[in-house]
Amino acid sequence: MPYYDDFIDVVILTHPHSDHVSGLINVLSRYRVGEVIESGADYNTAEAKEFDKLINEKNIKKIIIDRPETLTFDNGAILKFLYPERSYEGESLKNVHDATVVGELDFEGKKILFMGDAEKNIESRLVYESAVDDVDVLKVGHHGSKTSSNDFFLDVIKPEYAIISVGAKNRYGHPHQQTLTNLLEIGAKIFRTDLDGTIILKINSGKLLLQKGK
Repeated sequence: MPYYDDFIDVVILTHPHSDHVSGLINVLSRYRVGEVIESGADYNTAEAKEFDKLINEKNIKKIIIDRPETLTFDNGAILKFLYPERSYEGESLKNVHDATVVGELDFEGKKILFMGDAEKNIESRLVYESAVDDVDVLKVGHHGSKTSSNDFFLDVIKPEYAIISVGAKNRYGHPHQQTLTNLLEIGAKIFRTDLDGTIILKINSGKLLLQKGK
């Protein structure tokens, strides 16, 4: 974005865990934001409360995903929200991953699936309801945890590329070796932020280009 542009049309919060919401606090503080899209699940942490506080103080429009929805861009790109299928607004869940927002971006014949921190139960639902099929790029769920990217799910979506967002040093041991094995077995080329740095994805005239950057 050019230095003089301080407006962001849409911010999407997949779920209110601190590693997903903390950076967005700075975004809401620094930029003018048109609307925030989220599942509405309640999470009693300082970071989640600060995020909600800024939405209210800045009078930002909040959209709760409670059914399959579509967001259309001027350039023909379409962002399909595949999950949740009901509102979690105000609910405190035992596992807030169960309310993760899952979306698929379709542009110039290419499909990118963003899984947030969705786990096996959501993967099962998406497969059972035929909500997903072949994609070109998978933003791997839950940082490559063994709770996500199960073989039955990958056999359906068959991504050409898999991108894992994961810290170089994390106490959870992400990504799990089983997840890496599952991805390799379906022929996906794996990119990892801990090893490859920033991952840049470009779609131009129907061609897909992924670049590594530091």
